[in-house]
Parts: sequence; C-alpha cells; structure tokens
Amino acid sequence: MPDDTRRCLTCRQPRPLSAFDVDPTRRRPYARCRDCWTPGTKPRPQDRVPCPECGGPKGRMSMRCIGCRDKAREDRAAAVDVTEKVCGGCDQLLPTEAFGSRVYAKSGRPVLRSRCLECERADSRVRNAGKVNPNAEQNYLRHKAKVWGVDPDGLLELARGRDGHCEICGRLAEEAHAGKRLAIDHSHETGAVRGLLCAACNTAIGLLQDDPEVIARAAAYLQQPPALLPLAA
Repeated sequence: MPDDTRRCLTCRQPRPLSAFDVDPTRRRPYARCRDCWTPGTKPRPQDRVPCPECGGPKGRMSMRCIGCRDKAREDRAAAVDVTEKVCGGCDQLLPTEAFGSRVYAKSGRPVLRSRCLECERADSRVRNAGKVNPNAEQNYLRHKAKVWGVDPDGLLELARGRDGHCEICGRLAEEAHAGKRLAIDHSHETGAVRGLLCAACNTAIGLLQDDPEVIARAAAYLQQPPALLPLAA
C-alpha cells in the first residue's frame, strides 16, 4: 500500500491520508475515515477547538496543541542565557557547570538538576552509608579466586591469617593506601598466588622486576650505602 494511503478499519477500503482526521495526542491519523465515524465512539476531531496559534486540533482542556506548546517551551529556554543557578541543597549561587543535567522526557531538552553535584554526592553517601554489605570482602576474594583460578577457601583462609595486614610491611591496607583493599600478589611466570600485599608493596616488588636478587641488593644498598655525602653548606 502506498505511503500516502491508509486502510480504514470499518469500511476496509484504502483511502488517502487526507480522508482521515489526525489524533492530536498521538499525532497520527485515526483508524477510521471521516465517512465511517459513528456517534458515541470517539469525539470527532473537527468538533474540538482548534489551536489558536497554528489552527491544528488540540485537546479540549489545552490552551494550545502539543507542537506549539513544546516550541514555546524551547523558545523560552533559548531566550534565557543562564550561567548561574542557586542550589536547592546548599543555597549557594553556583555556575551551571556545577550542576548535573537530565533529559526532559517530553521535549528531549536537557534540564539542570535542582541541586549541585556536591550536594547530590553527599546525599548519596549518607543514603548508602547503612547499606554496607558485611560479606563484601568475602565476595571480593571469592571473585578474585575465580579470576586467578585458585581455591576460594584457601584464599579466604590466607586473608583471615593476615587479618588485613600486608605480608611485607605489616600495615593495614587503609594505612598504606586509603580506600584500597590488600592486593593479591601473584607470580607473573606461573600465575600462582603468593600472598596479600598492600598497594605500595605490591607496586614496589613489581618495579623491582619480582627478582629476589634485585630486591636483596636493594636491601643491602639501604643498609650499607656506598657513600654518604654531606649536604652542601
């Protein structure tokens, strides 16, 4: 069927699109042509009040049609060059770059959020403070055990034996690097897990090429440096 024709739901005859009234809500022709409209089914579109701006059909309780309403909203937004906005959380006048945006569902236009990003992050931290999973550490280790292909129970036992302390320096992970867990150290040659280290020690032995001889020479260098030159006066 050509694109400029439509089959009427009642008479089943192909009719041109001009023979159908347009549904102002869905913005597409009705299923029945004008000749097949029966009283009591739906209000006839020509009985509705036309839009005062474009003359097209509109809803009975609307001031204008959907197209004119969206156009007026976009024109108002384009006419106002907003560079600052008052945050609804901290009541401070901030630049628009400090706010996130969301897409307005009806017009597709991005709209600034009512609160700045810092207020939203703070609220998110407070809201999620009581949602700490008590099994988060075990789930993390089980996931890593699956990645490295080792026994999960063995890795959990290794973690319980160290009680969150690094195998080399003995510090807790939070002391060595805030917000970090102990890293799972492994051999780059065999892939076997060797132990749990803080981020600093794990990085250090990696920079020393995981070579015991190089690490031993580094320890000897620190204990007996070849020269102790005094500072210049």
